[in-house]
Amino acid sequence: MLILDAVDDINDLRVPPENRLEKLEGDRKGQHSIRINDQWRICFVWTMNAQDEPLFDIITPGAILNEECIKPFGITQHHLAVAIVVPPRRINESVHGKRRISPDTALRLARYFSTSERFWMNLQDRYDIDVERERLAPQLDAITPLALSA
Repeated sequence: MLILDAVDDINDLRVPPENRLEKLEGDRKGQHSIRINDQWRICFVWTMNAQDEPLFDIITPGAILNEECIKPFGITQHHLAVAIVVPPRRINESVHGKRRISPDTALRLARYFSTSERFWMNLQDRYDIDVERERLAPQLDAITPLALSA
């Protein structure tokens, strides 16, 4: 289940090959399946497409924290820092994109805002990947993908 949760692109399911990702036909046209074992498979409709270009600008998790949580709830960065028992500088640096959302901060934000800690870590992970994808674009373009059977 962790692997399914991490999938961002349909091709992520081609690895490991034991998944046996299949594009279904007939009355299941438009669906895909992966194998659980020889008797069971999971059938699903894939609604996301891989994008060469990001759909959104690269936004720091701290900017999201500020615009979607701090401002709408009418609290200050200082109030949030005191409430989650962290130095105010940590929140300020996160809001200004100078500090990552750490697991420690994610746990505290999750508790305070009644969200999951993965929500905050996923925002940070997505940001990190987007920044690196942009930075490494020329090198990544030079890598020839391993040919996988369909």
